[in-house]
Amino acid sequence: MCTQRQRALALVIVDVDHFKRINDGFSHQVGDLVLQQIAHLMRQSVRTQDILARFGGEELILLMPDASVQTAKEIAERMRLQIEQHPWQQIAEGLRVTASFGITGLQHSQHDMLKRADEQLYRAKDNGRNSVCIEA
Repeated sequence: MCTQRQRALALVIVDVDHFKRINDGFSHQVGDLVLQQIAHLMRQSVRTQDILARFGGEELILLMPDASVQTAKEIAERMRLQIEQHPWQQIAEGLRVTASFGITGLQHSQHDMLKRADEQLYRAKDNGRNSVCIEA
């Protein structure tokens, strides 16, 4: 639909940093609570037209119609800070959670967008995690 109308479209992939450590160090129950809380935090930052879904184990995907890559970056950075600053110790003492974000804009195919956003996510992880990377 966005490609037919030449509308902007941004795709964000979010990965909870070191999620296996959370499951292994605190329990899978704590890991589930972390995912639920991150989804809640992210829903507070998205626009009504945005689509947020779990994409894999600890990955979430955010599809943002009518959003430029720059708009998506601003929203993702706000989400990143909310996740980093959340009082995770209320779930488990010593728990600290961060997330990495990869963003791309409208490409020729859905597969292309997923691939490019995933590449940016890996760039964020390679740069030390807890960051937002966009396709230049």
